[in-house]
Amino acid sequence: MTNQKILLLRKEDPLMRATTAFTLIELLVVITIIVVLLALLVPALDRAIYQAHLLQCGAKIKAGVDGGSQYAFGNRRYYPTHSWHGGHIPNWVRYPGLFDFPKDLRSYVGLEVFYDPLAEEIDLSEAANDPDAILLATNGWLFDWARPDTDPNVQWDGIKRVIKRVGDRLVYDPIEDRGNVRTFSVLVTDLDIRVQGNGGVIIEHPDPNGGVPPEKYQNEAYITRLPVLPVFGKITLFWWIGGSSNMPNRGRLDLNYGYMDGSVLRLNDVGIHDPTFPTPISDDRVWGVIASSDMATRQQQLPRE
Repeated sequence: MTNQKILLLRKEDPLMRATTAFTLIELLVVITIIVVLLALLVPALDRAIYQAHLLQCGAKIKAGVDGGSQYAFGNRRYYPTHSWHGGHIPNWVRYPGLFDFPKDLRSYVGLEVFYDPLAEEIDLSEAANDPDAILLATNGWLFDWARPDTDPNVQWDGIKRVIKRVGDRLVYDPIEDRGNVRTFSVLVTDLDIRVQGNGGVIIEHPDPNGGVPPEKYQNEAYITRLPVLPVFGKITLFWWIGGSSNMPNRGRLDLNYGYMDGSVLRLNDVGIHDPTFPTPISDDRVWGVIASSDMATRQQQLPRE
């Protein structure tokens, strides 16, 4: 039998023809397997990317601490100053005419240290902002922060000492727990503000529960859902913010803290420590330190030392 006749028989034989191609059922099985594999791999990939961003976040915080220390050793051991009584949240890094951390530290660090990789990127460069724009980083800088006010009409109750020079500690005697004096040596930190008494928060890492909405301004006039900043003119910032009693508390966060000795501490699953407001994510590993002058309600959470 010739090759041409054999080929003709194969084409005419339905059994032989069925063994040379995928059936629809087989194709659906393959697609289903691929979908299942993707469903298993994507969360693992997302987690790996998240962990990489956390490491990058910690590296930037360490770079900020190292840059501040280099600045201090070249300036009679003084860190960059906020040149103000500190009536602000610690991510304020430029207030025209008073302080400008990106400018002070430009010989030691780049602008990237002021950006958290888990937050949406903003541009703090001089080219992207008006000369009188207020700049907020996506992390907190505690150099000379929360300085007690000399104005008797503004109450900075509890602040005993701030970090002005190498070796200083932030010393705080909390309003709600007088006599239980707290000391801190954190210089640069992930932003983690809790609003005492109503469950509101300001954070720089996304809320895992999705209950805290983002807010972004790039050299724009500040119009917010919440009156948290007494600013005029333009501002650049990004954070997640929610602050009324009907807003849900945030979920637990993984946060980095940079200490003056150059070490970086990561606390996983950080909750909220607020003795005035019941919360399902109470956490005694952190303490709140005054972060604004309006009755000391906004507090940056820092690890116990």
